[in-house]
Amino acid sequence: MHQVNHVNKINKNIDNNISEKSNSVNISSVGNNNFNRLQHPIINTNIEQLLISRIASNQNEKIKNVQSIRQPDSFTNDFKENKNLVENATLGKNSVHIESVDAINNSFFNINLSDTGSRAEEIISSLSNSTKKKATNKILMHRFYYGLILGTELNSIENQDMKKAGFNIGLMGGYRFTKHISVETGVLFSQKYYTTAGQYFSLKEIGPMMPAAMKVMDVKGASILVEIPLHVRYDVLAKKDHRFFSSAGISSYILTKESNQYHTSLNGTEAMMYATYKKNRGYFAASLDLAIGYEKNIGKKSSIRIQPYIQVPIKGIGVGSLKVMSPGVHIAYRRCRCYHLQL
Repeated sequence: MHQVNHVNKINKNIDNNISEKSNSVNISSVGNNNFNRLQHPIINTNIEQLLISRIASNQNEKIKNVQSIRQPDSFTNDFKENKNLVENATLGKNSVHIESVDAINNSFFNINLSDTGSRAEEIISSLSNSTKKKATNKILMHRFYYGLILGTELNSIENQDMKKAGFNIGLMGGYRFTKHISVETGVLFSQKYYTTAGQYFSLKEIGPMMPAAMKVMDVKGASILVEIPLHVRYDVLAKKDHRFFSSAGISSYILTKESNQYHTSLNGTEAMMYATYKKNRGYFAASLDLAIGYEKNIGKKSSIRIQPYIQVPIKGIGVGSLKVMSPGVHIAYRRCRCYHLQL
């Protein structure tokens, strides 16, 4: 009876030590403090079974907790392996340590937490990259813009020779509706030079002021005009810092001055006549304008472009109602008010 009471006391002490230290109690230390007092094999066997039962119970509780948070199967298997290791250990050798088992379990726990953390980092990284990609897809676009335009052109009438180049200079402005489509207008001061055979020069306006038998052999003229274009531009290839585009539209003219040199013939006698007309004349939609071009950014709000074009006459201009065709090249410097457009 005394031996049984002694066993119960020892068991109670062991239970208290295990519960106070959780999983950090050293089995070997328990063995050193208590096992040395025990000599009977039955007592050692009872203690061994009790400790194994306690450790297995703790391990099962850990496995249930891990499974409740849905850890991977490998995580649960790690604990099961640890449980088997503990169950197979013998306390008689006093070499199994709960602290070492806990250290192993903690290492497995940290590994799985590390895996979970790395997965979370991957998700955050992918979201961050997605956000950066969206931010990268935002490009600087030009809604309102304005600039200076100048160019040179050759003028011909009915496909006749182009002998002297004219020029134009002025202001332009535009509004961009989308990434590809914009509308442009402007005001240009233009000087046109042309030469034509007399048969294409209409005498309807000046004929009554000339002798009845007089014929116009040819005309050399120069006209000063104000051009007001209205074009729709389409960017065929739109990149972040450069664009290829085409445009089409019309130009209206205000003819402010016209100077003509007439080569005439009267009864076999040839002569030269000169006349200047300063009356302002307006021509709405006098030409159809077609162009292609290339534009390159030279800053966040500036760009420069080169634009070959052709003006196909719709109406005749001047006192002779001459249909002047004008191919040429424009160079433009452009400034803009900018905004970001999501692609």
